[in-house]
Amino acid sequence: MNTGLRHLLIFILAFRFLLPADAQEMWPGDVNNNGIVNGVDLLYLGLAYNSEGPERTNGDTEWQAQPITAFWPQSFPGGLNYAYADGDGDGSIDDDDKDAIEENFSLTHGTVTPDVYANAAPGTAPRIFLEPGATVVQEGAQVSVGISIGDLSMPMNNFYGIAFKLSYDAELLADDDGIEYAGEANSWISAADGEIEELFIPDETTGTAELAVTRTNQQAAPAGSGRIGAFSIIIEDIIVGLSVDTLNIRIDSVLLLDHELGAIPLVPDSAMIIIARDPKAVSATSATDGTQLQLFPNPGKGPFFLRSGQPLSGFSLHDKLGRRIPVAVSQRTPGLYQIRATGAPPGLYFLTGCSPEGCFSKKVLIQP
Repeated sequence: MNTGLRHLLIFILAFRFLLPADAQEMWPGDVNNNGIVNGVDLLYLGLAYNSEGPERTNGDTEWQAQPITAFWPQSFPGGLNYAYADGDGDGSIDDDDKDAIEENFSLTHGTVTPDVYANAAPGTAPRIFLEPGATVVQEGAQVSVGISIGDLSMPMNNFYGIAFKLSYDAELLADDDGIEYAGEANSWISAADGEIEELFIPDETTGTAELAVTRTNQQAAPAGSGRIGAFSIIIEDIIVGLSVDTLNIRIDSVLLLDHELGAIPLVPDSAMIIIARDPKAVSATSATDGTQLQLFPNPGKGPFFLRSGQPLSGFSLHDKLGRRIPVAVSQRTPGLYQIRATGAPPGLYFLTGCSPEGCFSKKVLIQP
């Protein structure tokens, strides 16, 4: 290579690195600069929280490309500069920058690089639990659905923030209220000062929602487990002609990050709430608490057997999306029922039925 060409290449490379890397502009709310604003951006914001750097000239939260005036001294693990977290451009990372995420939620720009969620298989990692306050309710009931992470047998280590996508049967919720979220006061994920940032965005039209919760002190929570918050829902009237319906709530994708933005796998959960028109069907009975119901072998390949101290009827089987699966039920002996779901692919299902005094819902895991 001749001397003139070598000098030209050196000049081009030097000039390139004097400019902001990859892009000279940011989009307010897209903290991780992947082309879309969503709950994962709050987790990045939580890591940069309370940091300060150069202000952005004429910065605001409007959804448009805004030039980065100067890079900040700090960068996220992986090299992305903190300038992308300054949603309003005022030179500090705080609640106003969370507002930029909320204002521009789900908006996109350029080429979107999807966030990589970390769903784990049952038994391989800690779980995130959906815990309904009641599994059988009447029309019009208000129900709390708790959210817990980990348990005593498999606690959670290095928690810093979590984001997950939720889906639910929106047509079974009261239109005016939908679904709401409230964090648990002084939960085990809280920092010493109790500072936690939360973002909950529901879409009643599609029956989906996103929740993000993050610490803000740049330190992971001590190992622990337990409730971090709860959803609140109000049940709508069920369809005329039906005496029983079911509300399905599912965590579809989950991402838990440590204080270095490392992904920690979690096992997602789902919940089913039976809605009954007849008050007698929602009374608290042994059929609803599961203590006198034995389903075996579970997990298994089928057929399954259900043992009960009371006569049962009205069996139905649904998958995680609420789709009804054909099932054949035969009573082998008094109190013992055989359940066949011929042709059902491996996966998680929900078996429901009723006794003379109440209804039940049992999870069924069909193995390959």
